Amino acid sequence: GHKIFRFADLCGPKVRTVVKEGELILEEGEVVVITGSQVPMENSILYKTFSVTYAHVHEEVKNGATILLDDGKLMLTVIKIEGEYMYTEVNRSGVLRDEKGVSIPGAFKKLSVLTEKDKKDIEYIIAHAYDAVALSFVKSEEDIAYFKKYTEEKYKRNLPVIAKIETIEALKNIEAIAKISDAIMVARGDLGVEIGVSHVPLWQKKIC
Repeated sequence: GHKIFRFADLCGPKVRTVVKEGELILEEGEVVVITGSQVPMENSILYKTFSVTYAHVHEEVKNGATILLDDGKLMLTVIKIEGEYMYTEVNRSGVLRDEKGVSIPGAFKKLSVLTEKDKKDIEYIIAHAYDAVALSFVKSEEDIAYFKKYTEEKYKRNLPVIAKIETIEALKNIEAIAKISDAIMVARGDLGVEIGVSHVPLWQKKIC
């Protein structure tokens, strides 16, 4: 006699690595060059290089910034920025593969909360009468408002929104996000990468 509640989890704007070689071995202390160019750089004699799927990365990152790759398995620190190229030092070594997640706390401000894939998925969600949508990588209340406006204008539907809290930006705006959302999901995996796993339990309690 219980009603089944179905919600869909949108992928959201996840930034990923583009490794032309398929994989790179990153050694501790090594200097590696990263770019936001969609065309992967050729490996130079001096440096290993790879790209990330966010063209503005060099504009939003400063010297000393931490870059976490593949759910935090690898960690790099920005030591110099020249044009669209970021020179980084490897602090946590390992094998970096293509299409792994990239986390840079405080960056990726220009990413839309809805990707083109998300918009296609929303069409499916509406057609199959899901009860709610979980919105990934929410940064502020504006992201929730944008989603609601998009679905209302395009589909004449007011879908309940579950805001996934998984970035530092979301924590900064948590009260405003909570007011406009229908529910909150503490996405502990990605949030733990951003703020460190030891800080997640306290933040989870605060959010609840």
